[in-house]
Amino acid sequence: MDMNRELTLPLLPQRIAVVSSEQAAGYRDFVQQLFHNQYGYRFAVTLFAASVQGKNAEQTITEALTQIFERRAEFDAVAVLRGGGSQSDLACFDTYAVASLVAQFPIPVVTGIGHDKDTSVTDSVAHTMLKTPTAAAEFFIEQYAMQERYLEQLRNSVAHVWGQHSERLQARLRQYAMRINVCASKVCSMQAEKITRHLPQRLYAATSQALFYEKNKLQYLEGKLHLLDPHNVLRRGYSLTLLDGKTLRDAQQARQGDTLRTLLSNGEVVSVVT
Repeated sequence: MDMNRELTLPLLPQRIAVVSSEQAAGYRDFVQQLFHNQYGYRFAVTLFAASVQGKNAEQTITEALTQIFERRAEFDAVAVLRGGGSQSDLACFDTYAVASLVAQFPIPVVTGIGHDKDTSVTDSVAHTMLKTPTAAAEFFIEQYAMQERYLEQLRNSVAHVWGQHSERLQARLRQYAMRINVCASKVCSMQAEKITRHLPQRLYAATSQALFYEKNKLQYLEGKLHLLDPHNVLRRGYSLTLLDGKTLRDAQQARQGDTLRTLLSNGEVVSVVT
């Protein structure tokens, strides 16, 4: 039941194989939502046409999945789409042949069959179950948006650290400029000339030293940011446990029967609370 769910979805799933009917409204909604997303992310969609209802549905769906399996290196994920219908129309997704093939598929399978009331067996064994094809498209878009937000947070952190040290450096330069003005107004002309002659060298040396210090400090802080990267933390042997997609921080939040996802440096483990 959990074989496909245990697969790791790529951080940026761009190449998507779709199992659906070319005439299905759900397929058109999926493509429309994916290709005209508000962020401008680009995706590559390959349709493997199948009848998603009727007596030939089971055979055509398994044939489409078999074709994808033969070209599995070309894709990051599979989307099985329909777009709703009666219980009898969706019976093909409760068959053993389709569900077994999805469960054992070597790349993540996302379903957007579009049945609000019931969950099919294929939904239960897929990597990610979503109610509609539009929601499936939003799921892929959100993977990109999530990584973009993460990169933006890192950029802001580095910019904030650099901004703080840049202000300190400018303050020091202003102090040197004030010293020059004080010396020029209070000492005799000879002493002022002597000081003025050597001040550029002193100012250059002091500025270079300050820049060198601030640069080293910035590199140190960048190193700390790198160490705090969640992926690097996982590589050091830690793990991250999720409950309903949110980080589990307190064992009392888990209840008997809850499904937990534990992220490791290499893959993830799905467990049930007993």
